[in-house]
Amino acid sequence: MKIRYFLLTIFVCACTNTHNSKPPKLTFSPEEIQRMENDCNNKSLAVACSGVFLAYEQGESVPQDKFKAKEYLEKACRFGSEIACKNLRHKQQRENNMFYQMFQQ
Repeated sequence: MKIRYFLLTIFVCACTNTHNSKPPKLTFSPEEIQRMENDCNNKSLAVACSGVFLAYEQGESVPQDKFKAKEYLEKACRFGSEIACKNLRHKQQRENNMFYQMFQQ
């Protein structure tokens, strides 16, 4: 599992550099996602939280849930992932821009 987390870290780094394009799908089994959720919630592992974020963001092996995805992205940031914090700031800027544009029309 440590190698899987290492590869996940590399994958998350690569995805944060492609804001304009969709990142490639990362496939996890439901058991791996459950393990990552446990590691995120019980061991405060930022990389595990990032993996769960990607699974919910992409709807991979779990139903797509943007709210749950954001929750895990926030946890990853809180647990020390600079990449997650950068991604979270980017998402918040996009949300703020969308909200602002709604009231400009």
